[in-house]
Amino acid sequence: MKPIYFPYTYISRSTLDNLNFFFKRITVYQPSAPAIPDDLKAFEDEGLIDIQLPVQGAEKKIAAVLQDYNIWADMHQGRDMTFLKIQGKSPPFFTETSTAQIKKEIREKVGPIPENPALGDSELLFNARVFLLMAQQMDYQNSQTATFLETADSIKRNLLKQLKGESETSVPGSEPGDLTSKDNLRDYMIPERLHAFGRVLQYAEKTSGVYVTANRSVMEYLLEKSPHMKIFSTTGAVLPAENTTKVDTDRQERFMRHLEMIVTASAPAAGDQMEGLLQEKTTDTKAGLTLYLIPDQTPRTFFGKCTAIAPIDSVSGSGNNSSPINTLICFVEY
Repeated sequence: MKPIYFPYTYISRSTLDNLNFFFKRITVYQPSAPAIPDDLKAFEDEGLIDIQLPVQGAEKKIAAVLQDYNIWADMHQGRDMTFLKIQGKSPPFFTETSTAQIKKEIREKVGPIPENPALGDSELLFNARVFLLMAQQMDYQNSQTATFLETADSIKRNLLKQLKGESETSVPGSEPGDLTSKDNLRDYMIPERLHAFGRVLQYAEKTSGVYVTANRSVMEYLLEKSPHMKIFSTTGAVLPAENTTKVDTDRQERFMRHLEMIVTASAPAAGDQMEGLLQEKTTDTKAGLTLYLIPDQTPRTFFGKCTAIAPIDSVSGSGNNSSPINTLICFVEY
């Protein structure tokens, strides 16, 4: 049972490195097979993630809508990011705030859209996949921009050190005056991201009871919506940054078996029994882990309640005897 990264479908190298302090391999959902980013495929080849397509089909239709969205977004460059806002669980340009020309182009591709559509389950699922794909594209572009800025920061600092006759090479983000933007667009539209993720999760054939996020805004939203969440365990301990030895790999595997036991047990053991599964935190590590348990709620039920989506009972689930009966949210903070 691998943890599922949520509510995002794109993960940067820096975020993945921090999650790998704890998890040997994580699952990343993808909304559409043709749109999987190349760097995610590379992460999968490295054995760091599993790419999973919880829902498939309508790929050409999704691609057509995304193409029109990109044209529309290019027309609105320089404005604020309200173009990504959705109303009534529809993609942003399916609203009355859109331009008439864009509405016309989309209707030509996907058919007429009522002014006040009463969308069925299939339409809502389609819209959720389109939204996740738009958000993924935005996250990818933001990650690339951050990487470029970090490189510029490093070059600037090293140049200043050379001019001053200093030989040390600093780490990006370690000194004031960086060019790197601290405004992370992953915090943008958290409720909408969770709603789209929850919608897709309802139809996933393979599920996990363990979900991992590194975003505090996501946790704050879930804690507000689900008062039954409780801290199961918290620790400042992390696995070493270099997880290359067999001992470290064994520890990660034992840790995951412990988490699987938590989500499949009717009466999970106390969180303090994780002693020995994680190493003590050192000055070289910077991530902490908090586990939140939602007892007696499967992931579909939990995310359905948080996003006001009725769980789909007909989905078979993981198809084995270790199906989760509890939900565990792992918050990695760094």
